[in-house]
Amino acid sequence: MEKIKFQVQTSRILEILSSEIYDSPYAMLRENVQNAYDAVLMRITKEHLTKNEGLIEITITEREVIVADNGIGMNESELRNNYWVTGSSGKKTELALASGVIGTFGIGAMANFGVCSRLVVETRSRESTETLISTAIREELSISEDCIKLVRQQDDRQPGTKIIATLDEKSKITVQEAIRYLEQYIKYIPIKIIVNGSILSRNRYHDELLPKRDELSLCTPRVITLGDLKANVEVMFDKRTSRASAIITQINNQGEKIEGELVLVQNYGALMGLKNHFGLAPIPMDGVYRFGGIANISTLTPTAGREAISRESINQVQKLIQIAEWEASQQISTTEYADKNTQFMQYIVSNGLYDLATRITIEIRPEETSIELGKVEEHRGNRIAHCYSGTDPSMISTFSSEGSYLLLVSQSNPRRQIQEQYIKNKLKIEGVPDKPRRNKIYKKSELSIEELAIMVRITSIMDEFYLLSNVGIFFAEISHGVNYMVEKNGNEIDIYLNRKAASVQTLIKCYRTAHDVFDGFVNDFVRVHLYQRFSEYVPSSTKEGADALSKILKKNRELYRIDINDVGAIDKLLSDFASGKIEFPEVLKQSRTIAKQHSQIVTKTQVGRIENEIPNLTDTFEPEKIIQESEKEPILGEVPSILRLDVELQSKMLTTEKRYPILNNFEMFLGLSDRLYREDYDFFLVPHSTKVIWAAHRVIYIFTHTNLSVTLYYDIELLDRIVGESTGGGAFPTTTIVTKNRIYVPIPEALVPSFRIGEGDKKEFFVRYDLIG
Repeated sequence: MEKIKFQVQTSRILEILSSEIYDSPYAMLRENVQNAYDAVLMRITKEHLTKNEGLIEITITEREVIVADNGIGMNESELRNNYWVTGSSGKKTELALASGVIGTFGIGAMANFGVCSRLVVETRSRESTETLISTAIREELSISEDCIKLVRQQDDRQPGTKIIATLDEKSKITVQEAIRYLEQYIKYIPIKIIVNGSILSRNRYHDELLPKRDELSLCTPRVITLGDLKANVEVMFDKRTSRASAIITQINNQGEKIEGELVLVQNYGALMGLKNHFGLAPIPMDGVYRFGGIANISTLTPTAGREAISRESINQVQKLIQIAEWEASQQISTTEYADKNTQFMQYIVSNGLYDLATRITIEIRPEETSIELGKVEEHRGNRIAHCYSGTDPSMISTFSSEGSYLLLVSQSNPRRQIQEQYIKNKLKIEGVPDKPRRNKIYKKSELSIEELAIMVRITSIMDEFYLLSNVGIFFAEISHGVNYMVEKNGNEIDIYLNRKAASVQTLIKCYRTAHDVFDGFVNDFVRVHLYQRFSEYVPSSTKEGADALSKILKKNRELYRIDINDVGAIDKLLSDFASGKIEFPEVLKQSRTIAKQHSQIVTKTQVGRIENEIPNLTDTFEPEKIIQESEKEPILGEVPSILRLDVELQSKMLTTEKRYPILNNFEMFLGLSDRLYREDYDFFLVPHSTKVIWAAHRVIYIFTHTNLSVTLYYDIELLDRIVGESTGGGAFPTTTIVTKNRIYVPIPEALVPSFRIGEGDKKEFFVRYDLIG
């Protein structure tokens, strides 16, 4: 029987094997630098040196890579039996393990021959008196023959190793790309690494990942245990962004100490694995916080090609991430950052930890603010409470009043899921019922004179200013703590008022003690408390609405105002109505006749203070200030004017001493022209929106009626160019003030300098206006 000889083409086998692992000159460069770093670490440990004494110098050209270190070096036995023998490693010794070396695979020289045609190794052991210079040429390598040249040289060279790798013709390296590639692996190494004359190491990842100490809110470190894993965790929060960070140290696994640490930053991106500060590979991680940063621990093990981390290492880091997420969640739950960190909320939902949600806020009504879930019970007091997950404005307004408490559930997750679970399981608050009920409607004979006056005034306002003539006003007991209800009943709109509501009580007090401002207070009451409830019924783009608007723009109105001197006559009129002697239409007719007989004239300078000219606008009687806009966001759509039809002013401009929420924080108001007031005063008695645009010398106000086909343009041409930012504009919260003889509109803050009038100064400009519909 014959036998066939098994033959191996050595150079081709080496090329295939090495290129499978190190198939680029960049990977070859990294492997040589890692070997150099291991050698330096071993010498530092052996001789008790400092990290400052370690040095690696790298020179990169397009055809050659040189890596020189002042590490422990190799004697001839180590050179022959470890470096030039694939699979054998000299880094499994007690010294190597104590030094925290990176590589233990025994790849050695083979890492180079995937891309190199020639390799020279010059090394001198710290215990030797000679330098060993070995040279290998890829084409001459053989398994069966001695093929590596070795020269022993006597010199005074210091311990260390120099690798000179010559690239083959197929492998190309770009110097800048090589430096950029290498930097990600070596930039955090504490010893000096010089690449083409520049130091690329000694960076601190703490400085790169974390804000400055004074920009962080720090928590007390705590030891956390997860199974066999135990670690010290320090959590911190960025004061500007609420982003969580964690530093994990003193790691212990089954009683074995793990050297190193993790520095984790929420939403940072990749988590880079380091071993003794040398970059290995990104670590794929799962986690709610998406922690990224650095995992620099001694147990990380790379795969043979250094392109990934072993599965066992990944699992260990994943457990440390779980520890960090747990501790970060426990810490953030007690801070103000809980309400700003969406991933904290997602962590609660994912793990069902709703006990951590106490500092997450929820919107409440009628205050129109937000409050922490953990403080809802205390803040609620004795009020009837409901929660609402929808967005219907009528439902929101119906179930949020002085006597009730409404929690508005967010429309976005995970906040919505947390709020729903907390309300259901912790607060035990039910959702809003289908609708409130009227338990009792009071007869007019059961009402006081003040309540009857409120009915009369609201009815008149609904007819005059909102074009709604078929309106019924009733006092009633309403279920669920609701204070106001509006219902459409055929062609009639019925408005029900809870006589115990704080704002109603304020109107009653005002009628008794400050009769001269009663009209203005009722107007504000309708605008603030009722308008949003009946606004959908205000005639708009229908033919009925167009006809009604045309009528209101043409007819001459009578001023309906109850003056202080009319109280006696009005009281008798209301008493006759309550006893059934006269009907409601007659009450309206006679009250208007009484009011027509009186007027009030106030002479002021051209620029007046609102606090002085319309004091009841900013100095009010109501408990929560009857205008509850102090806690509201300004509305940019159509809203009613602020009506003070009992006040006559001569000022052409009004200013305020401070900002008032009722005035949407505007501090200056411009009186519109007398001609506009005479011809189109009625336009401003109905809800409208406000836009202002400006450029160069021009300022244009655009007022749009709820009937979108009717718009009033008011064009101002200044003699001087606009001060500051000369171009701008947009929608502004309507804050039109209508008095007995003037209309005032707000001046946006950016335009205030252009309208400000100094001592002895005067302001002149041209105005035009046009009503289009």
